[in-house]
Amino acid sequence: MTDGPRRLWRTVARPAWPGVDRARLAALTRRTREVLLISGMTGAVVGLVVAGFEELVGRVLYGEVRTLPLPAQLVLPAVGVGLSVLCLRIRGRHSASTTDDAWPLIG
Repeated sequence: MTDGPRRLWRTVARPAWPGVDRARLAALTRRTREVLLISGMTGAVVGLVVAGFEELVGRVLYGEVRTLPLPAQLVLPAVGVGLSVLCLRIRGRHSASTTDDAWPLIG
């Protein structure tokens, strides 16, 4: 009966995949953990930047636009589209217009 636990330990300690290098598997595990950590930190930073941009545009700029007279509120969207067309004409001249964001390109 004394051989039972020792025999069990031998079967547990034996590698499940004899052809796998344990050092490479440990390195892969460590690298995966590092990638997940960096991905999580990047996601948190991007989330904070997006939240800050939303706060700026949604509350500050939109609040200022709502205080303007009605004719100015009606003209401002056309001014924004015109500025985006101008930016794409100047800067987008040497780039491919294959993205969905290139819709303001006219002609």
